[in-house]
Amino acid sequence: MIDDATIETGEATAPPLVLDKSLRLACYSIRAVALIWWLWSSALAFWIWSDRETTVGRWVKLYDLDPASVSAAGYYGSTLVVVAIAAVAAVMVYFVWRLTRSYLDGRVFTVEAAGQLRKVALAGFAAVAAGVIGRPIQVAMISTSMFGKLPFYAWFGPPDLLYLVICGFLLALSVIFEAAAEIAEDNAKIV
Repeated sequence: MIDDATIETGEATAPPLVLDKSLRLACYSIRAVALIWWLWSSALAFWIWSDRETTVGRWVKLYDLDPASVSAAGYYGSTLVVVAIAAVAAVMVYFVWRLTRSYLDGRVFTVEAAGQLRKVALAGFAAVAAGVIGRPIQVAMISTSMFGKLPFYAWFGPPDLLYLVICGFLLALSVIFEAAAEIAEDNAKIV
């Protein structure tokens, strides 16, 4: 049976999927884990950076930093970099939230959902880039003498690489889902 909207637009529209309980639980779990990850990592970073004496003392022990070379402006400027990195990560969590909202509304295998998955991947790439780019900026604001003393993994570590792999996988998946959704839409128009 064809409804009036199909006759007027000439397009057949698939009804939204009704997710079963386990898929709904997965969406809510993904939301919760993304939010907990952001809150945990941001709170940990803010907690570390909120205690200037302890943080600078740790660098003195680890990297032989001269504490007198760390200005208040440089330290608090580098703390603002931490806030900026957390803000970029929050954007990624926002896009995860929007994607799971689409899934919960039954828009799973659609071009729109594939586009939202792509936004999650791109926001993830931006969050990793913000972290990797933010680290040398922080060090430069604190003391340029630390550049030669920090190991490579302080600039780009295994977690950064893992995040890039996950974001690359999500980006590839979004392309696959978009192609599948377009094929499904074309088939629906033929039928």
